[in-house]
Amino acid sequence: MAYYARPEDILSRFKELFEANKEQLGLFYVALQEESLIPEFPYLQIVAGPAARDIHARQQFEVDFTFVFWIYHANLAVGHAMRSVEDMELATGVVRFLHQPDNRRLVLDGENKLVFSFVTAEIPGLIQPETGPAIIATRLTWNGKSVVNYNDA
Repeated sequence: MAYYARPEDILSRFKELFEANKEQLGLFYVALQEESLIPEFPYLQIVAGPAARDIHARQQFEVDFTFVFWIYHANLAVGHAMRSVEDMELATGVVRFLHQPDNRRLVLDGENKLVFSFVTAEIPGLIQPETGPAIIATRLTWNGKSVVNYNDA
């Protein structure tokens, strides 16, 4: 069983998962990293964060991956008071999706690709771009653990 060793592999898997399920989750678009040409709300932006390694066993690392999921709900011109419960439900849907058993281990072709993972934080708020109205957003921080051979890391 080969676990994910590199963040770009996880990023690619997340893109596949969310693209295949975006309608079910109520998302219009899935963006990666610093992509900025977003056609419509709501959308999800997946950003790879740090990868930290520790010695796990002889010739193996335990790797902790961190990703940030930005859920951009809508611009504030839409009327935040009426949307707030819907925004929380959208974020809850993404968290529950990430916590599904196969998604916690990023199962691919029947094989676990992570030891485990979970959303460590949910932070709602507003983002003020340089131009235009503020954007209602939720930031989810995700942590995944893997064990890989030294040569694969």
